[in-house]
Amino acid sequence: MDYAESVQYINGSYEKKGVKHPLDEIKKILGRLGHPEDKLKIIHVAGTNGKGSACAMLTSVLTEAGYSVGTFTSPHLSRYNERIKLNGADIPDTDFAEQASAVRGAEEELSFFEILTLMAFNYFYERRVDYAVIEVGLGGKFCPTNVTVPLLSVITKIGFDHMNYLGWTIESIASEKAGIIKKNSDAVLYLNSREVYNVVKETADSQNAGLVFCDDYDYTIVERTTDETVFDVRSGSFKYDGLRLKMIGDYQVYNACNLLYAIGALNRLGVNIREEHIRNGLAKARWPGRMEIIKKEPVILLDGAHNADGAFEFNRAVGNYFPGRRIILVTGMLRDKEYYKILRVVTERAARVILTKPVTKRALDPEELAAVYDREGVPYEIEPDYKKAVTRAVSEAGKDGVVCVTGSLYLVADARRTILNGGDAITV
Repeated sequence: MDYAESVQYINGSYEKKGVKHPLDEIKKILGRLGHPEDKLKIIHVAGTNGKGSACAMLTSVLTEAGYSVGTFTSPHLSRYNERIKLNGADIPDTDFAEQASAVRGAEEELSFFEILTLMAFNYFYERRVDYAVIEVGLGGKFCPTNVTVPLLSVITKIGFDHMNYLGWTIESIASEKAGIIKKNSDAVLYLNSREVYNVVKETADSQNAGLVFCDDYDYTIVERTTDETVFDVRSGSFKYDGLRLKMIGDYQVYNACNLLYAIGALNRLGVNIREEHIRNGLAKARWPGRMEIIKKEPVILLDGAHNADGAFEFNRAVGNYFPGRRIILVTGMLRDKEYYKILRVVTERAARVILTKPVTKRALDPEELAAVYDREGVPYEIEPDYKKAVTRAVSEAGKDGVVCVTGSLYLVADARRTILNGGDAITV
């Protein structure tokens, strides 16, 4: 297959919702590829919010330390290649096609996520990476990525999302995430509720796994601008002053502080990460589509907040970074999300709200979204075409306003491509 054919193959597999192999079957398929997953030093990352940021920060810090790093994340914003990276760079088209052909040769009937997972494992092995940072797709226990014993398991903040698959209590969701912890291994749990801690600790104990709980730190934000955040952090095991993050939002400081425990665990496992690697790595880490400012006049802010916790952090960040500014909100959501819990939060600071529709079969019709807004008493207007919605928002914001696009990563991805790639529907 060439690149176009490999994308067509994966797109076709996207519709195969019923094709989900048990993990032992995934292992058998990987066996036909020579079990690349067993020859990798894997850092496995699960969680509801923050796992993508954790992967980006880990990759950046490890790269600064001189290691070769493979990174597998999801979803992508523009191209499938974004999900599989080598030292922070997307897999080239030729390599992508080569890996897709290899996986197709091992097994024809696979879901799109299974294909990409197997491609990542095989690619990272063939490139002989020092470490592979692997993000869970959904849940953890039954995710196709969960077929190996990692060097370290990292569990980020756990909240309510994908309840139809993971359960309707925080304990059931935590149990699914904790499923990545393996026997006699090491794990790090970000600061979470006591209920989450109890579930994860029980799983770790049952696996005789060492668990680090990130609960003894304090941080102070020294400077907060739209370009970077400067912060100090103290704990019983580390102390850093003047750490810098280009990934804005106070929650990214939270993510970085917790990540320091994971870095400490890696050092105890023989990885050599020094302070300068941490400082340079955090300063260079990027995670597009999450509190990302892509234009300055007017400010255009993209954030893929699609659950209650994400909406809360988005609202807090807008208040912190743009106090007193006129906020024009463009939002569209998916019907399988708890959109009724998100609406009030994301619209709280908006002077005007434009409801639109992400380009996906899972999209919620903006008229249905409007019905919830009517009950909440929030003023809005409807523009189903997201390009026209963003164009209108830019026009109404003027030079000094702020356009915020949020509610779905699908919407963020569409808006980002259109604005950055010169889409003729939007001129900014």
